[in-house]
Amino acid sequence: MKRFFSKMIALSVGIIALGSASFSSAVELPIEKQADMLIKIMGYNKSIESNSREIRIGILYSEQVPNIEKKIQQLDDIFYDYISNNRTVKGKSIQYSFIPVSSSENLKEKIKLLNVSALYVFSISDQNLQQVINVAKQEKIFTYSGTKSYFNKGVAVVVDEQESSPKIFVDVQNAKDQGAQFNAELLKIAKLSM
Repeated sequence: MKRFFSKMIALSVGIIALGSASFSSAVELPIEKQADMLIKIMGYNKSIESNSREIRIGILYSEQVPNIEKKIQQLDDIFYDYISNNRTVKGKSIQYSFIPVSSSENLKEKIKLLNVSALYVFSISDQNLQQVINVAKQEKIFTYSGTKSYFNKGVAVVVDEQESSPKIFVDVQNAKDQGAQFNAELLKIAKLSM
């Protein structure tokens, strides 16, 4: 089924039993704007490796989220268009991989194997979110999301729509703990949390 399944990482060893896990699936900002804002925000991150020719975004999701296949396909189309149109971040080509979240060890292995530069926390269970944050801090990879409720749970950068325009929220300490070094231009326009 389309590019998604050809790009999907089949490294899942096991899915954590989620039983009564809650999902933060209320995505406030349209997916197209989320993806666009991520690419723009990555350009403000001074810690993006200068010696690599590409930037890989790890798009995290949970297979238990209702209708996730449709949302993932939409994201796949958006990022495929970015690649087809030669969109870059700091002159580096953009690559992406969909990573189903199962356990923190599997996530750490996948991130290292893929050489991920940023984690787009798309739609995962609240139970798995803390695992993602811990791995992001250990591996020094900043987290980003379009789900505002993730901001108070450790995601470094969140975008939300307020007054009909996107707003950027940066948790400065979480961003620093996750290895991001955003320049002053972004910090001037973002709403900051210390």
